[in-house]
Amino acid sequence: MGIVLNFKIVRGVDFLYAPLNATWKQEEAIFGENWAMDDSHFYPGKDIMRRKGIYLIINAKDGGNVLRTEYAQDFLNILNWIPNEKFQSQSGAEFTYKDVCLYFQNECFSNTHAKLIADIFSKNHSSTVFNITYPIYRTSYTTEPIDISKVLGNVSLNEMGYVNSSSAWMILYQLKNFSSYSKDFEQVLIIFAIMTTFTIKFVKRKDTSGYFPVIDWVLSKPLLGFCGVICTLFAIITSTGLLMLFDVTFVDMCTVMPFLSLTIGIDDTFLMLAAWHETDRSLSYQKRIETSMRHAAVSISITTLTDALAFLIGSFAPLPAVIYFCYYSSAAIVSIFFYCMTMFVAVLALQGKREELNQHSVLGCETIDINQYETCSKSEKHWKLGTHKISDFETNNNNNIKDENQESTRMWYQQFFEDNYAPFIANSKVAFFSLFLYFGYLSLSWNGVQNLKIGFDLINIVQEKSVSRKFLELRSSLFPEDTRVLDISVMISPNFSRIEERNDFIEVLNEFESTWCSEGRNSTQFWLFGMQKYLQELGFSENVDQVLNNPNKLERSKKTFLMSNEKYNFDVLSDNQFRLSTRLNNLKSDKDMADCAQTMRDLCAKHSKYEITTYSPIWNIGDEYNIMWPQTMQDVYISIAVMVPVALLFIPQPLCSIIIGLNISSIAFGVIGCMSYLNVSLDATSMITVAMSVGFSVDFAAHVSYAYMTEKRAPKTGQNAIISRFCHTLGTVGWPVTQASISVLLGVSSLYLVDSYVVQTCFRTVLLVIAFGTTHALLFLPLLLLTIHRFYSKLFLEK
Repeated sequence: MGIVLNFKIVRGVDFLYAPLNATWKQEEAIFGENWAMDDSHFYPGKDIMRRKGIYLIINAKDGGNVLRTEYAQDFLNILNWIPNEKFQSQSGAEFTYKDVCLYFQNECFSNTHAKLIADIFSKNHSSTVFNITYPIYRTSYTTEPIDISKVLGNVSLNEMGYVNSSSAWMILYQLKNFSSYSKDFEQVLIIFAIMTTFTIKFVKRKDTSGYFPVIDWVLSKPLLGFCGVICTLFAIITSTGLLMLFDVTFVDMCTVMPFLSLTIGIDDTFLMLAAWHETDRSLSYQKRIETSMRHAAVSISITTLTDALAFLIGSFAPLPAVIYFCYYSSAAIVSIFFYCMTMFVAVLALQGKREELNQHSVLGCETIDINQYETCSKSEKHWKLGTHKISDFETNNNNNIKDENQESTRMWYQQFFEDNYAPFIANSKVAFFSLFLYFGYLSLSWNGVQNLKIGFDLINIVQEKSVSRKFLELRSSLFPEDTRVLDISVMISPNFSRIEERNDFIEVLNEFESTWCSEGRNSTQFWLFGMQKYLQELGFSENVDQVLNNPNKLERSKKTFLMSNEKYNFDVLSDNQFRLSTRLNNLKSDKDMADCAQTMRDLCAKHSKYEITTYSPIWNIGDEYNIMWPQTMQDVYISIAVMVPVALLFIPQPLCSIIIGLNISSIAFGVIGCMSYLNVSLDATSMITVAMSVGFSVDFAAHVSYAYMTEKRAPKTGQNAIISRFCHTLGTVGWPVTQASISVLLGVSSLYLVDSYVVQTCFRTVLLVIAFGTTHALLFLPLLLLTIHRFYSKLFLEK
């Protein structure tokens, strides 16, 4: 009901990917509330807020100079066409630009500066009558300088320093503030879950040396694979609907949550089935359920608690996109646990009862004993065979074999991990190579951390193949000057008629203009400087200071100046409040943006008596950069501090808790370090997957550690007790861990085809999580446990 009644997706980029208490939000609010309250406060070229509008970037078809005479004329034709063309809305209503445009001086904003420049080049007057300078062009034909950097892109200058050519035009049509994947993935995952629940046995045909594979329809559990997926889907619907019912914000990034939750649910299915197959077939199905729950429920409880906690810890990040994704993911994981412990266990019990009665696991009918293979029809061989007879030496554990000459009836994967893989990696040469490999892993990760890009490029929000993405990339490369304006508000003005206060403020302004990231006084637009120039042009060159030093004359001159110059009139709110602007250097990295923002804020704090605030569109990038690395490290530290006691609660062995803590650190370090090799930045999306890496690393480490500590089977004949325990452990957990890894990889494989930076980032980082988590679980961690056990045995048990 929550999904039906209250489904809505929040997509505001500034809201989702900006820190909740980011400083730039307060700074932007000051300008928005005072200088961009409504459309009547709009002035071209000095617009603080990003209002509704349509940008056009116009290139020549041959990619050449757009300032050639005929191309400049074509551009003028475009400018004349757009205001007069009739457009049609989705509802069928016709309208023109004049119906929706933002008015300036009682007419639509019409890119007059672009028209002037195009007219100059269309008449080939650029080198004879006009000498157009870049980036600022001053001419008597306009009342103010023209910022060429916002009109022409990729400009080249001639030997005289004047504009010679350009690759593109950019014009803006300002508008009024009016407001008018998963189906294929689920199918893949269901097929995998069902296929891996089949038990395949190889039977030997009489009078031949060959073996033939047949499906054991008594031991196979395909319905449980399907049930595992259904339980997980139910859990996702339950958790999503419940949170929506309580009006918890659902964001775009939450659409990835079902993919990850399905894989976690399938993991629990594999663990339950592995635990069932470990039980003694001679027992009643009720007793087998009890025994399997005793083992599997501990592992599943650990994984549920640790995964849920990992996402809750991830929600500490002050980014709404991360917060709400973590809420929904954590709720889904808890719901999966309850469905697994109830619905799935019930279906497992029903399937167990069929197995006890030697019935077909899918159809429920009687089966034919697999030993009667030779006498069966072709159809019966495919659809009716099953293991009926239970040898006096055989349990489904299949490890208690009295006669080594008798054929082992263990599952093939148990045989592989226990008899082949475990002895192989326990070999001293392989173990030494693994140590060398681990140090190489650390070195590679360390190098990656040094080159890791931190910060979020908002262009990445847009799909790679979309027209909007192409526009944003062109704008970023051709018009980099657009974000370099720094607006400065002064809410407590000095008394400019007092020379001391006026000079003091000019000195303060000089500090803002002289920072390492400022362009200087030439780029400053300040009404006081404009008024001084205005007085000089009126013939008061020698008496400007006398006018400024006289309160009455200053007030009269100021009113006259502002009435004749609308541009600065918008800057002055009252006698006590005004704004001005200067320009920043080209800041190429997020770190430079963050450092520049901090430099300006420090100056504001230094001169607090004026209540100065600065704002630039790049400030939000700087604020996000500042929180990314500290927040990620904080999440990892908190996770370790929380997960170690949780592990100790379920596995009362202090050494295991320490090992799990080290495992978390190692995997998180590897994931963060290797993101740079996959062109993944540390941003809001990758922060989530770092939190996920904590959950997965605890899962795998807990499974392996718990299995090793609880392994009590007698050593194999002639085999060292420690090695035997090591082999038995990998025989128990090797296949469930592998199944879990494969299911996650299948779960995220469909994300590879989604044209979205957020989804692609999730896909790439999950690949790292699974690759490193599986390698640690099946190689580094078992060898560490083996080494510690050997050391402990020599130090304490051999005395």
